[in-house]
Amino acid sequence: LPDAIENLHNLSKGKMNISHLWTTLSNLNSNLKKNEFLAALKLTTVDEDDEVQIEEFGQVVKDIRDASRLKELQDIVLALDGLEGDMISGKNLESFLGNIGIKSPEEEVEKILQSDLVSDDNMVNVKDCMKALKDTQKFSTFV
Repeated sequence: LPDAIENLHNLSKGKMNISHLWTTLSNLNSNLKKNEFLAALKLTTVDEDDEVQIEEFGQVVKDIRDASRLKELQDIVLALDGLEGDMISGKNLESFLGNIGIKSPEEEVEKILQSDLVSDDNMVNVKDCMKALKDTQKFSTFV
């Protein structure tokens, strides 16, 4: 509890030393990765005492995350544009799923490719594939 109180006290300040900020965010399990933290620091004003305005830093982190989500959406749109109707080639299934944000283990893709979801010309109906993935126990770990 004392650590939590100290972390909250540190975040209530207007400014914070960058090493203390990293320690505080790490202690709070903020899910901010070190490379994301460093990228945000490059876009934040750091004063001569190695301190940043917490509000400015928070806005930069939000902007970076928003830009990342926009890139993910653009990748999804590009993947969907590559579809031939509702079908995708079996050989492109794993990369297609990755492009739309589904981290599908190879064995699951292989199961789909060995199933009756694949047509004679090795095409997979995307909707049927998504339904099949959704019905697997591991699906929640793919996303």
